[in-house]
Amino acid sequence: MTDTLDETANAKQAVLFICGGINEVAEQIITMLRYCWKKHLKIVDLFLDISGNAKHEKQCYEDLLAFIKYVDTKTAVVFYDNKTFHKYADTKDFLRFTATKKIELHIAKNRIILSNPN
Repeated sequence: MTDTLDETANAKQAVLFICGGINEVAEQIITMLRYCWKKHLKIVDLFLDISGNAKHEKQCYEDLLAFIKYVDTKTAVVFYDNKTFHKYADTKDFLRFTATKKIELHIAKNRIILSNPN
């Protein structure tokens, strides 16, 4: 049986998106660092907010989108889990980016990679 995670396009660089309370963030960081290490992803930027303030978290997400729009290299964007992704991300933005092969979307805790295989 093959591991479908290893069959995805090998994005060499990654950005992490982490928001939440300090205890949540500590667990997220450890899980995401381990995930990137296992997938041989070099972390080039970190979008982090621990304020618990929705306005600041939204700004953190907007900063992530701005980064993705201007990056030239295919990048893995790593969220902690599905819940984190759906809480913060606008799915249509990420579907557009994966469709253009600009990013791979990684969900670290759930070991999911979403990308356009064509």
